Amino acid sequence: MKLRPSLWIVPIVAAIGVAVTLAFILIGALSDGDDLTAAPTGGDLLELLAVIAIVAGVFALIALVCIAIPFARIDERGFWQFTQGQGMYLVRPLGHGERIVVSERQCFVLCADGEYERLRIRRWTLSKRTWAVLEARYPLEQRQDAD
Repeated sequence: MKLRPSLWIVPIVAAIGVAVTLAFILIGALSDGDDLTAAPTGGDLLELLAVIAIVAGVFALIALVCIAIPFARIDERGFWQFTQGQGMYLVRPLGHGERIVVSERQCFVLCADGEYERLRIRRWTLSKRTWAVLEARYPLEQRQDAD
């Protein structure tokens, strides 16, 4: 199962881009010696809003592209993660008697001795639908072994 970030990251990334742009504009205005207490004219305000809209759109588009690319994968072999330049590599292979389980907020590997090892997947990083599929596919209940 491929894991992608949630859509809520798009407005956050766009807001960060706008904040950085406004900081650069403010620093530029201060270094030019402009009077920041004067009210902006209509043309200046429109230009500022256009720049903010363009920057927010560019950052949102970059975030949408990042959402389209999965950052990790879980399958019967273990937990895979995407690394730059190397593609997906197996971060945590599953040994004999181990399995992946999902709790309310995080994914774990249930070891053969009954201990839990945390994976780098948390609920807030994934969409609700993806997390629901993970919970259904890898439930937390312990398997009852036949005696």
